[in-house]
Amino acid sequence: MHCVAFYRSVGTPSNTNIHFTIEYTSLAGRKLSTKFNSINKFLNRGRDSVEQRQVGVIEFELGGFDSKAKELVKELCDPLFYLFDSTEISDQHCERLVSGLLHPPSPNR
Repeated sequence: MHCVAFYRSVGTPSNTNIHFTIEYTSLAGRKLSTKFNSINKFLNRGRDSVEQRQVGVIEFELGGFDSKAKELVKELCDPLFYLFDSTEISDQHCERLVSGLLHPPSPNR
């Protein structure tokens, strides 16, 4: 989402295709965790990873990101959740996560 904001801020045309790859490394023996309380409730913390590496890849048109944000985030995160929890992040949890990132609460609240 930060990359999308950056591309938009520098005037990248909305019909530009974005190819995004995220690689998670040094995973073997680790448990899935986060410092963000809003995400912690979604984690099962069931088992340690036996895999050393996981890769997520998405491709999308810049102008279509907002309407596909939940699906794209899910596509990147599901392999990591499955690796640790043998499950996928639910659509409901993904929707709340993406909504919180796209529309964070005002610091004055």
